[in-house]
Amino acid sequence: MNSYPPGLGYSDKIVIVTGASSGMGEATANILINLGAKVYVVDINEPTWRLY
Repeated sequence: MNSYPPGLGYSDKIVIVTGASSGMGEATANILINLGAKVYVVDINEPTWRLY
């Protein structure tokens, strides 16, 4: 269960996050995934983590 406010469901949304290999982009991608969005991550740097 997450601690986000109710009504922030993203289960029917597709989101592209740029700069997602680290920092704020990575954090944003993780939050959106936890909210149920289908997230595509883009960055010029190789990420040090993987989404499954």
